Amino acid sequence: MILRARSFPKVLGLPRKSSFRILPIPSTARIPLRHNANTYFRATMHSGSSDRTSRFFLESSTPFDLPASPTSIRVYRHDKSQFRVVFCKVPGPLCSASIIVPTLADNDKGLPHTLEHLVFCGSESIPNRGYLDYLATRCLSTGTNAYTAEDHTSYTITTAGSTGMVEIIPVFLDHILHPTLRPAQFVTEVYHVDGEAKQQGVVYCEMAGREKTESDMLDLALRRLLYQGQTTYSHECGGLTKDIATLTNDEIIAYHKKYYRIDNLTAIICGHIDPIELLQKLEAELPDIQRPESTTESGSAPCIVVPDWPGKPGDVISETVKFPSSDEKVGSIALAWRGPRSEDVESIVALDVLFRYLHETSASPFAQTFVERKNPYASQVDFELRGYVETAIELVFSGVPYSRDGEQSDSDMMETDEDDESADESDNEYEDDSVDGESDDDSSAGEMPDLFEGTMFRDLVTQVIYGFAWNGSHKLEEIKASIARHRRKILEALEEEPLDCVAAYIVPDIVRYHFATNSSLNDTKAQGGKPVIGTRAKILQVLDELESTSAKYWQDLAKRWLLSAPMVEVKMVPDCALAEEQSSQDAEDQKERAADIGEQGLAKLKAQVELAVKENQVDLPDALIAKMPPVPDITQAPKIAGKSVIVRLTEPTEGFVRPFAHCQIVDTETVFVHVRFGLNTAGIPDDLRPFLVLFQELIFHTPVMLPSANGTTTAIMDYRDVVRKCADLFVSHEAAVGFGNDCWNASWLSEVFMIAASGEEKHSVEMVQFLCQAFMLAQFTQERIVTVAKNLLSEITELKRDGPEMLTMVTNRLISPSSAHIGKSLNQKNEAAISIFKQEQFLKGIVSACANGDSKQVIAQLERVKQYLMDTQGLVGSPSFLQVAVPGNSRVSGSTLMATISKVWDDTVQAYSSAMTPDIRFSALTHQPRSTPFPFPRTAYNPLLMDGALGNAVVVPIPGVTTTYLSQIVPCDILRPHPHPDYFAVKLLAELLSRAEGPLYTAIRGQGYAYGAHLYVALWTGQLSFELYESSEPCRALAAFYQILEDLSTDAGFEDVCSTFNIETARASLAYIAASAKSTSGGMVTSALRAVLRGFKSPEEEDEFQKGLYSVSKEDLRRVHAKYFMQFLGPSRMTVAITTPGSICETLIKESATQEKSTWTIAFRETHLDELKL
Repeated sequence: MILRARSFPKVLGLPRKSSFRILPIPSTARIPLRHNANTYFRATMHSGSSDRTSRFFLESSTPFDLPASPTSIRVYRHDKSQFRVVFCKVPGPLCSASIIVPTLADNDKGLPHTLEHLVFCGSESIPNRGYLDYLATRCLSTGTNAYTAEDHTSYTITTAGSTGMVEIIPVFLDHILHPTLRPAQFVTEVYHVDGEAKQQGVVYCEMAGREKTESDMLDLALRRLLYQGQTTYSHECGGLTKDIATLTNDEIIAYHKKYYRIDNLTAIICGHIDPIELLQKLEAELPDIQRPESTTESGSAPCIVVPDWPGKPGDVISETVKFPSSDEKVGSIALAWRGPRSEDVESIVALDVLFRYLHETSASPFAQTFVERKNPYASQVDFELRGYVETAIELVFSGVPYSRDGEQSDSDMMETDEDDESADESDNEYEDDSVDGESDDDSSAGEMPDLFEGTMFRDLVTQVIYGFAWNGSHKLEEIKASIARHRRKILEALEEEPLDCVAAYIVPDIVRYHFATNSSLNDTKAQGGKPVIGTRAKILQVLDELESTSAKYWQDLAKRWLLSAPMVEVKMVPDCALAEEQSSQDAEDQKERAADIGEQGLAKLKAQVELAVKENQVDLPDALIAKMPPVPDITQAPKIAGKSVIVRLTEPTEGFVRPFAHCQIVDTETVFVHVRFGLNTAGIPDDLRPFLVLFQELIFHTPVMLPSANGTTTAIMDYRDVVRKCADLFVSHEAAVGFGNDCWNASWLSEVFMIAASGEEKHSVEMVQFLCQAFMLAQFTQERIVTVAKNLLSEITELKRDGPEMLTMVTNRLISPSSAHIGKSLNQKNEAAISIFKQEQFLKGIVSACANGDSKQVIAQLERVKQYLMDTQGLVGSPSFLQVAVPGNSRVSGSTLMATISKVWDDTVQAYSSAMTPDIRFSALTHQPRSTPFPFPRTAYNPLLMDGALGNAVVVPIPGVTTTYLSQIVPCDILRPHPHPDYFAVKLLAELLSRAEGPLYTAIRGQGYAYGAHLYVALWTGQLSFELYESSEPCRALAAFYQILEDLSTDAGFEDVCSTFNIETARASLAYIAASAKSTSGGMVTSALRAVLRGFKSPEEEDEFQKGLYSVSKEDLRRVHAKYFMQFLGPSRMTVAITTPGSICETLIKESATQEKSTWTIAFRETHLDELKL
């Protein structure tokens, strides 16, 4: 199920998909746009018996070339209200709407954020809470959503097909323009003090869970320095808790009146939709359309006036910020500059390209200076260019080693202590409890410098930039390579995230029009201009122009924006004492409030909250339900074309076998070629499995042995050249345990080691050759092993501060099988091996071994891992597979590419054999026949195999975390047998309970117990989980969940949740989710592989199976409720993990043991992270 998080991103952006940490917002202001001003369309609309003529006209049209097909950005404006609707036709089954409200913050009360929540509670014309989300879901979506940024608020919805979009938009706009904003809604959604003197409210709790995190504190500190405490960019648009507590409902009403006017709104509509049909619908059903543009309060529309810098060019403003943390090992250091104005898109794109060169890969200048060194100065470098009216350039170094005065940092410490016998007592020779780092740095000077002291860190940054700006004329070819990579990543983003990408490109133009004081395009309100929407549509043409620029252009770019401009610096220092102080202070504050309010006052507050909660319950009378339109036919939505076949490969004749004998070939509407090797890990001995994390991080980042053309000699390609070639050749690439998983956990297909890449069709053969070489001919060196291991250790340190991330880690640790059962579950073997609870000590042992001269043994073990994955002897019959995806109109067929891949693989194996003799020899031994990978064999979760040493319920204190996260798991295997009779019934009931404004939403979020609660079905691992996110009352939230489950066992309770209307609504949501999974070419490729791994023989067979969603009966829902969901009330069958602030562990354990009903009690055990080591 998908949880709707009405949250706000810190920045406008698209999901990060690659090592390049942002997606660009490129275009150019110099390219003329084609405007068709005053071009009216006149259409006869039928509303009752009267005919009217639409007053929308086409204000501008701008060509926009998407990867698969050309389109345009078309802007329609209503001549009376000035409301604008922007259309962009995008291929695929989905339509999206982003309703943009330009909003500003002049304090930290979070006024924009509060409205982002309150808008969904009902409108003046339809005050019934729940109507909007029920309607949205029935329009084939998963509901409405929204986010708040520093200069705008965006209200979003995505539907399958256009029919639902046409229905929902007028109602959505009505809620945005005319929310009820009742005092009771303020109490539950924004802020209140409850009967126990706790500060509550959805907005308040959301911000309490994030405002003291390192990332949020860094973000706010940078913006405050950069914009000198002035303008909206210096404020926390989400609100700070101390300021939210002073907010009133009247302030929110006044804020809404100021910004939420029809002439201040712009709707962005992407997908296959008829503009005239939607505009006619708006004219017919949204009265605001006919109102003239607001002229009240002349001059009330504010502008963003960016203050001048207080110093001279080249000055630095620095600040050190302490953040609460569970450790004091690593912090972060960030630098920022003001960037080009919003309309100067050429400079924006050029800076994106420049920083792609400076930081994108491990061979880049910043990575070489700070990350890829024996004693790393940082574990990661991130860049972001924020699309404000005056942009911000941000460079963030995370995982920076920190030490207090007179203390050594982890990287200073010796890897081994010869008097310490702990390493020898370990079951694994590489585990080391006594070491944290390496003794000597790159220059053999011995000690790590204090990176947080003085100007050393920023001086190094400046040196890198200075070296390019004054001595980088010979780097022009590398810049051109970065331009080419930038183009490929843009194409990838437009192909994989077309709806979000297009909307993100349009938003800066809207914000500039409303808030910029002036623009070189003369397109701002302040200048009396008309908006120029679509400046970023010529994205590829801009890159073409940049390719012809000289080296001086790029050097001058760096000088102007980075060297000659003032800089701000923020140093984020971890502080354990601050975490303890914060935790105890919250409890003390609550006690003081309780004393001040008194018993009578608390009783009054309790009654007020209960009344507000009751008033805000979902209220949908039958008469209102009857007016809802029918659920659209999802089969009428357009589809991305795609087909797939499974082919058995011929065996090689050279005396060895391939690990894969079957290939899936996919043809779809992509502009790239995709290749994926799924290599089975069944043959890897258990003592080698912990090497998988190090192995996957080294592939593509370690030297490669390249054979000569005649095969008689070899040459070693330096790892930096390997990294550059990967960046130049691949659009994306990966080496990882599992399918699309994290480094430290792999819930989906963790039985397999994936090696994959995508690239341009013209380079497909070269791409396949290098992909095989980078894997099989990788050369592991001590230098690379130590550097990668140390950076991984820094990542673990940062990860252990993160509540939700640690919840996943703790849960996986808790369900790890015992030593007696570990052999029964390959996926859990790998999960245990790559867990941070195994890896932290293992990686320290690796560093120690290398420091003690045992690197050859480490290298040999990594080589063994490689050989087991290659499995050239066919000693393991477990299946591996190959997947190839090609454009539907490709000049190279999938079968031809498959044959090429087979030959390249065989040739690379021969090159490996020649180089590695006698370590590996091929012979004509009889090998085990390869079983088919389709369907792929798997072992579902079984609680009876768990390691019971920790119990089945733990509370893990995380210092610095300010809120609680919970996960409860029960077994639920609905993939085997295939097709499973309970598949759709389980998913449908989970959706019925989890949907927006549904039972969990109302009983938990509505009561203020948690920001989010939902049920999730993990298909591959066979788990059904209940999860709480940012919970202030986890025990009450659990009790509410259990009450819902018990109520479902009664006729009245079941009918309340599983009414015919609710079932239809939940079906619509699941239908959208299925369509969304195949809404892009990348989604088609991924879905095709998932389908055959589950057991479907063809796409047509899976489509037929999907029809089962519509045949689920109420009796089916009753059956799966009793069979699967009631397991949550069976202590012997459930696993519960909680990460929480340390100060409330004792209270939480006590409350859980004394729940209202005995079946609700849980015997939690407080467990510290050190106890979870494997």
